[in-house]
Amino acid sequence: NRYGASGTIDIAKGGVLEIRNSIAGNENAPRMNVGYLAGSVGVVTVDGSGSAINITQVGGVYGYDRGGAALQVGKYGDGTLIVENNAQVNLTGEYGLFRVSRGDASAYDSAPLSEAFILSGADVNMAMTGGTYYGAVAMIGRHANANGRLIVDGSGSTFTVTGDNVGSSDSETARLLVARQGQGELVVTGGADVLIDSGDDKRPVLSVGMLNASFGTLSIAGGGSTLILQTTNSDADGGGFISV
Repeated sequence: NRYGASGTIDIAKGGVLEIRNSIAGNENAPRMNVGYLAGSVGVVTVDGSGSAINITQVGGVYGYDRGGAALQVGKYGDGTLIVENNAQVNLTGEYGLFRVSRGDASAYDSAPLSEAFILSGADVNMAMTGGTYYGAVAMIGRHANANGRLIVDGSGSTFTVTGDNVGSSDSETARLLVARQGQGELVVTGGADVLIDSGDDKRPVLSVGMLNASFGTLSIAGGGSTLILQTTNSDADGGGFISV
C-alpha cells in the first residue's frame, strides 16, 4: 500500500496467488508487503482448503535482505494477515523472511499494531534449503518502534521455520525472533504447533526480547499446543538455543 492508502486481498475457494522471481540477473527477491508505507492499511485473507499464497525464490541470493522470498506484514504501515480453515502460505528458496511489523529505525512514534493469524488448521511454512548461507528468519517486531503480533491457534494450525542449507553447519539458518528490537508477541494456543527446524545446520534459535529496550512476549496455552526446536546436528552447541 502507498502512503495513506488501504487495500485488501481475499483468496478463497481454492484460489492460489503465486509470486516468484525470474532467474535472470539479480531479480531474486520475490516478496509481498502488506501495509507498506506509513499511514497505509493492508489486509490479506487466505481462507479454505486449497487456497494458498506461494512465494518462491529461484537462483542465488546475493546479500542479506537483497534476495530471497519475503512476506512482510506491516513494513511501515498497518498490516494484517489472516490464514484460516486449512489454507496455506508457503515461502521457499535459499533465503526467506517472514516479518510482522518492521517499523522505522528513524521514527519516534510507535508503529501501528500489525498482526498475523494462523487459524483453524491453516499452515504458514518457510522451507529454505539448498543455499550456502542464510536460511529462514521469522521476526515479530524489527525496529525500536515496531509493534507486531503472531497468533497460531487451533488444532492442526502450524507455523514452521525450516533452514537447511549446503555447507552451513556453522550458521544459524532457522531463527524465530520475537521482539528483535521493538515490541513483539507470539501466541500459540488451542493445540497449535510452532516448529523451528535447522536440519543439519547450526542450532535452531528462538529469541524473545533480543536487543536492549525490546519487549517480547511468548505465550503457549491449551492442551496439545507446542513450540519445538529441532536439529539433527549433534555438534550444534548443545542443540536448540532459547534466549529470553
